[in-house]
Amino acid sequence: DEERHHGAQWALLRFDQPLTAPQDALLIGSRFDADIHGESCRLAFYGRLVALVDPSKPQEMAQIKVYKEKERVGSIERIQPDGTTAVCKGLFKKETDISVFTGLKVTTGRGEPGVIEG
Repeated sequence: DEERHHGAQWALLRFDQPLTAPQDALLIGSRFDADIHGESCRLAFYGRLVALVDPSKPQEMAQIKVYKEKERVGSIERIQPDGTTAVCKGLFKKETDISVFTGLKVTTGRGEPGVIEG
């Protein structure tokens, strides 16, 4: 689905045994031996090897930027007279410093984009 593609994606994969492959090699792998009714994950992947990282070296691991996608849910309380500004509730706690979120993108339940202004 083109709407869900967010550009280049990277993954750090750790294996039980060392893997020998040249940089830029095409890797194809799977892990389907897990019980489909269990809590473990069945996995298939492919992609180019873009960097070699030794997990025993903290300085190499520190170069990898890791993030977790987070989502906050609130509701639109009212639309301002200008027709484009919405006042929301339930998105933040009262003690939250909203300036940290200023400029971040938001999307309504109908897919309409917006930006947090304050």
